[in-house]
Amino acid sequence: MRPRYGLILASLLAASAHAQGEITVPWPEFQALYRQQLSSELAPEAPTPVGVLHHLETVLALSSEGAVARIRLDGQVLGEKPTPLRLFDDDLAVLAVDGVSGGTLAADEAGISFHPDTTEPFEIALTAALPVSRDRRSALLKVAMPTALRHDLSVTTGDELQVLEAPGIPAGEGRYALRPGEALSLRFSRVQADSVPVARDLPEVATPALVLEHIDFSTSFSDNGNALSTLRLKLPAEAGRQLRLRAIADAEVWSVTVNDEPVRLLQEDQHWVIPLPGEAAEVLLSFLRASERLGLEGRLEFQIPALGLPAREARVTVGLAERLELVALEGDLEPDPERRWSPPPGFSGKPYRFRYPYYRGAALGAAIYYQEPVAEDTP
Repeated sequence: MRPRYGLILASLLAASAHAQGEITVPWPEFQALYRQQLSSELAPEAPTPVGVLHHLETVLALSSEGAVARIRLDGQVLGEKPTPLRLFDDDLAVLAVDGVSGGTLAADEAGISFHPDTTEPFEIALTAALPVSRDRRSALLKVAMPTALRHDLSVTTGDELQVLEAPGIPAGEGRYALRPGEALSLRFSRVQADSVPVARDLPEVATPALVLEHIDFSTSFSDNGNALSTLRLKLPAEAGRQLRLRAIADAEVWSVTVNDEPVRLLQEDQHWVIPLPGEAAEVLLSFLRASERLGLEGRLEFQIPALGLPAREARVTVGLAERLELVALEGDLEPDPERRWSPPPGFSGKPYRFRYPYYRGAALGAAIYYQEPVAEDTP
């Protein structure tokens, strides 16, 4: 808050004049001076002028000799008085000033600045050489740029050069949209003589967005005919916010946990949907299927639901009652008796281990044949 020195002074002068019985300033003039002083002290302070850039356009040409940029800026000063605007540090060299309106460009030890004449819109166009360094990977260019609401970058290269990394968001062939204040940072190198350029009009080959290291699936068959199956997945954050599995029609969901915490299983059409936290998570899904009681011999089926997520390997463990033995396998699983991975929680029975390399995420079914060994009579 401003001190009211004028108000205090006016009060003292009025009091002194009244006490001495004489007035040296006519009363109307004294009132006018008092009002003028009071209005000037109560007037709000003018906002600090700020220079803003609306649009920054950079056309960058890369060659074996270096990097040259044609830069165009336009903006305006917000406020009552023009204020200098810092544009570039001292790491670029101006080759030519192609045009300036609304002010003057100036340079000092710290770099290049613009001094507007008024608060009207201004435009600047210049050509500059940019510094290029090298490391083990490639040639590297990095220059701080002024903050503009919109920054469009166009990059052209000679036939012998290729851009390896570019800033911003791709916006077309050789064009990028940079974020406000984002540095102009590129990597480029020579095209190798034995490299074959990629034709732009060839169709893109689809590749999986995410490949898991492995999935674990187990099914425990009990004598009463019930089969409890459990699927265990270790998912990275890239898996997203939900996991969709193809529902198994005759299955009753037993439990669902994410990072050992129970979650609600959602149903959408013919899919089970498990909410995910958006970070690395371990998912356990258990479901129950009913069949006939186990006898002396028979055939048992089990199925991994379609996940839509490929994995380098599916590890499957089947549990049978101790009195039974597995005698045959039907399907594409491969027996893997030598390895001793731990099956998912809830597994019970005598374990038989199988693997399916390069699982593609589709539903995977198999069947086993069992029998109860007949004890031989001892003489």
